[in-house]
Amino acid sequence: MVNLANSLKRQHRVAEAISYYKEVNKKYSHIPQAHVNYGEALLQLNRISNTGSDEMLRQIVRSYETASKHPNTPIQWKDYYRALLSLSTSKLSHQETSAIS
Repeated sequence: MVNLANSLKRQHRVAEAISYYKEVNKKYSHIPQAHVNYGEALLQLNRISNTGSDEMLRQIVRSYETASKHPNTPIQWKDYYRALLSLSTSKLSHQETSAIS
């Protein structure tokens, strides 16, 4: 199912890919890369449609947070996921601060 979602994402069928990633993450939470791919698909959807929201950014943050803390994530990938988490958290903070102003 992850491979199908990855294939759909590569074909820019992002909404379909997101649906599969959600299902995979619900049923098979032991696959950290599926969490990352879900976050990346949300970012791709935002770029394509320019429909980003605070909730979408929160989901992206959660996906990187889950992958960076997951016991099945290879150690050499954790720093990269933490960097993505930091970047996404900064974007969310900036977006929320801008909304308040």
